[in-house]
Amino acid sequence: MNSDQSFYSQLKPFKKFEDFTKSENYTALPDSWVIFLTDVKGSTKAIEQGKYRDVNLIGAATITVCLNIPTKIEFPYVFGGDGATLCVPKVLEPQVEQELAKLQNLSKVNFDLELRVAKIPATDISQHNKEVLVSKFEITKGRSIAFFRGGGLALADDLAKNQYQKYQVTTNTDSTGQLEGLSCRWNPIPPKKDKVISLLVVARKAPAEVYQNVIQQLNIITQQDLQAANPINIQNGTYKSLFKNLSEEWRYHSHWGFKLFQRFCEITMAHLIFKLRIPVFFNRFRPYTNSIPSHSDFRKFDDTLRLVIDCSHQEIESITQYLESEKEAQTLFYGLHISNEALMTCYVQDTQNGNHIHFVDGGDGGYAMAAKQLKAQMSL
Repeated sequence: MNSDQSFYSQLKPFKKFEDFTKSENYTALPDSWVIFLTDVKGSTKAIEQGKYRDVNLIGAATITVCLNIPTKIEFPYVFGGDGATLCVPKVLEPQVEQELAKLQNLSKVNFDLELRVAKIPATDISQHNKEVLVSKFEITKGRSIAFFRGGGLALADDLAKNQYQKYQVTTNTDSTGQLEGLSCRWNPIPPKKDKVISLLVVARKAPAEVYQNVIQQLNIITQQDLQAANPINIQNGTYKSLFKNLSEEWRYHSHWGFKLFQRFCEITMAHLIFKLRIPVFFNRFRPYTNSIPSHSDFRKFDDTLRLVIDCSHQEIESITQYLESEKEAQTLFYGLHISNEALMTCYVQDTQNGNHIHFVDGGDGGYAMAAKQLKAQMSL
């Protein structure tokens, strides 16, 4: 593996969340790499029709189908609710295109959702005098998530939406593939306090200072470190029924076969372990269950601070007042959506520490609805 391909794996992770504001933690993405952006077209309408769980699933799937590519090359990605962003080296570009094209077909056939996929060379970003700067935040030992700054991803998102015909991926394939390792077997998770908020913040000036102040104020308002506001409270979580999990798994595959049969067997066993919590089975997997919150991406940064946190009514009121005052002071834009639950989509290679990741969003639209408010503010 050459140095270009090992770019991301060689990055040294930082361990304190607040350090995402420090420039020394970031390294420029190589110009030879490619940025893929995905989103579900008409996601707002789908949400209004009660299909946000499906939107959420397809958004996460755009990451997991690429993680399943047989390669030792690590690459950064970020989940955005109704889509995702991935940066990959040139050597992986054809395989990523192929997997995302298969997912487009599966999304249309089995979920009646149109998945848009755009591909932007990193050189196109640098030509606009923006950068894609990448860092790694270690959420738990053996598992890191990517953070981004430099304005490059925000520009890539604009290019993908405003010049979609130029950048869209047009790989032709009749295959619909399948969603290996991806699961949504937990019911929406209720908050420990009162509500779950999905929060997006974009600094307008002095980004490091603004984001540091936001984190500091959130810690003061919640009277705790944000780690404690993690909405993934497995003690309150419940496993879906066996029938529901089996019927949902059916939609993750294009046809009946051995892999689907194998997954059905796995789901049945998981039902015994996590739904019925039979001690002889459950106790063996208790370390995995307890580690799920620490393996979740409920806080992240990609030119936008993204948080899904558990709050009381009073905390939400105080957070909203603070953000409004900062918006009026022209230091930031924000989007905030309040829901009764958190959603979790899981990618499990195995249950050992570091080998699973859980994508988190708020219920009833979560990030997508917060983004709607954010965009409205930025357009004024």
